[in-house]
Amino acid sequence: MNRWDRFLSHTMDLYWILKKVSDTGILVDKTQRANFRLKLLTELELKKKELDEIVPHQLCKQKDYNRTPLPFRCVECKGNGHTKTHDRCPNCKGTGAKIREGYDDPDRVGKVLRQTDKLPGILTGGHGEYYARSVTEGGRIEWTFRWFFNSKSPLQVRDYIRWKGHPVPKNRKSGQDTTGQKDLEALARRFKDPVYEKILELRSISDLLSKYADNPWWSPAKDGRIHPRFNFNPSTGRLASEKPNIQNPVKRGELGKEFRNQFVASPGMILVGIDFNAIEAVLTGWFAKDKEFIKAAKLSIHAILASHYLKQSGKWQQPISMDWDEDKLKDAIRKIKTKFYYEYDQSKRVVYLSLYGGKPRMIYYQNPGVFDSIKECTQLQDMFFSTLAVKIKKWQKKVLELAHRQCYLENPFGHRHYFWDVFNLKGGMGSQAKDCLAELPQSTASSIYKEVMVRLRLELASYLRAPIHDELLFELPENGKDNLIQEIVTEMERPIPELGGLTVGVEWSAGHKWGEMG
Repeated sequence: MNRWDRFLSHTMDLYWILKKVSDTGILVDKTQRANFRLKLLTELELKKKELDEIVPHQLCKQKDYNRTPLPFRCVECKGNGHTKTHDRCPNCKGTGAKIREGYDDPDRVGKVLRQTDKLPGILTGGHGEYYARSVTEGGRIEWTFRWFFNSKSPLQVRDYIRWKGHPVPKNRKSGQDTTGQKDLEALARRFKDPVYEKILELRSISDLLSKYADNPWWSPAKDGRIHPRFNFNPSTGRLASEKPNIQNPVKRGELGKEFRNQFVASPGMILVGIDFNAIEAVLTGWFAKDKEFIKAAKLSIHAILASHYLKQSGKWQQPISMDWDEDKLKDAIRKIKTKFYYEYDQSKRVVYLSLYGGKPRMIYYQNPGVFDSIKECTQLQDMFFSTLAVKIKKWQKKVLELAHRQCYLENPFGHRHYFWDVFNLKGGMGSQAKDCLAELPQSTASSIYKEVMVRLRLELASYLRAPIHDELLFELPENGKDNLIQEIVTEMERPIPELGGLTVGVEWSAGHKWGEMG
């Protein structure tokens, strides 16, 4: 199949499948969605309260106010007349009229203070606190309104940084003060200040609230489902989605599980997620012609690297060897993933980012709280390239030189992408160097997924609910799901002719809710 025919197959043939997927949509549990939003709001208020307790009050904006009672009002003429004394109303000219006392309450604050019966105290409003400082004999109320600390305000965050005596981060291009996420993460790591951590937590929850809970595109349509639209990334050819972006759901933590639990299967159906196991790492090994790396990637290259790291620290006796028998290998990998999850997570992040040209400093700053220092990232990356990825390092150099020389890269399926800034004028890495290293594995993986979706017979394609990067999400009938899963797995594990018969392992999980899929 030539490049043009392949392009038509991956676009026109796939178009009708993706249109069917979009029209069908994914069922949403409205109760679970409401619970997710309520949980976010509760968590947000709790974090705001915690932040307000540790931020000095003098850094918060405040304003002093006075309120004086109005003269007595005549009840008999419905308050149309006022008097400065208790014995006469100038409107009805009556004497001894019943009178009442009123207060100036043009805004919400005055109304709230009136309800305190003129007693000094503290009342909490939506954005701050009211302090009734004193009440004079004439009924004059003196009070102060203090706004809560606004974690979204760059000025307030900057004022706190200066008050602590810490250096205010600067934008490299403009030289102006900046209080972005990465800047606060760096300050939190350097000074161990709980205020920075609370600000980051608040911003994270606020983002989840605006992007997912309050985003109308994540709300179900009249049929109770969301209907994302799919298109193609012109760079790698990977599928992308919009309205909503189902390709980028909340994944980590309890809130991520709470979010995914709102997407459920219809009665009598079950959600099944099927994805290739470490497909991009396997493809990187294939391009580098490193059979040992491919074997390690299929087993669990993250666990193998973690075993080398644990052996160096004395927590593991012997690094995992691929010469071990299958049972011993599976048992060792399982122990690494469960007993030493922290080291396993570190290895996973180093492997993924190192394959695409990530430097230790970048790995450290992109994963706050995962690594103790840049030195630790450097040691782990050096161990990776010296033990498991010797040929990968050489391939990375060759592919950069190839892209620089011919100004494009083309994967085995004919997808071509052009590059113009691989190396800069000084001989260093250009702005597109990392994209070059990621292009071949990612575009090839995308082409393989497209091939699978096109090859699926019409009946199976009708069960597809969403392609999510390296995963295909299906909604299958519970009766007979095993046969359908086996049919899909067989199709996905078929040898790939364009890659010399290479096969990639498949993993699958099932559940009635997306968040329950283990």
